[in-house]
Amino acid sequence: MGAAWSVVSSCEVTGKVRRLIVTTASPAARRFLTQSTRPSTDTSSQPVPCGLSAMGVVRGRPEFRPRTVSRAWGPRGNPIQHHLRDLIALLHQLNDAVGARVELRGPDLEVLDLIARHGPVSPSEVASATGIHPATLTGVIDRLEEGGWVTRLPDPEDRRRVRLDARHERGPELLRLYGPMNRSLAEICGALTPEQLEVVRDFLRDAAAAGGDAVSGLRVD
Repeated sequence: MGAAWSVVSSCEVTGKVRRLIVTTASPAARRFLTQSTRPSTDTSSQPVPCGLSAMGVVRGRPEFRPRTVSRAWGPRGNPIQHHLRDLIALLHQLNDAVGARVELRGPDLEVLDLIARHGPVSPSEVASATGIHPATLTGVIDRLEEGGWVTRLPDPEDRRRVRLDARHERGPELLRLYGPMNRSLAEICGALTPEQLEVVRDFLRDAAAAGGDAVSGLRVD
């Protein structure tokens, strides 16, 4: 299994990840989340590139208030886990707001992100990766195709099947809407040394692997 959540409690990236999360918050939430200063910039070397994909989105959720949820777990809760929950919830809000601007639902954005990053892919691969039921997925793909976001292509190995690929004509719309978040992340990453960025990168990679393992363990075939 990938990195377990228990590893987080001994992780040395608490301050760095907190600063990564703070940028997603509203002014009130930012005051609540900010607890330390940003490390000094190392200008002697180039930092690892950092940013939010123009189509880096996840399924939408209802509005979230980080102060209420974080305190609900009590003073003995793991601060890293609290801030990760805050980040996830705030990113859901961001994706909901972006989706409203381009008339896409949460699952639509999730599928679009996957196709944009990994396409061409088959519908069955999308269903397996997202956990969306094939019947529901058909409607999602239809909406994305009608909106000019994706296209269906003949499968070169089996002409009876199709593969899905992203169209890029509307990409600038998402780049513009995610621009403020991308710029904030670039500023945060620019203030970290390459070594610090590697720690943050490894933590996020292992946390994502742990999440994937948890999903696999709960998903019903």
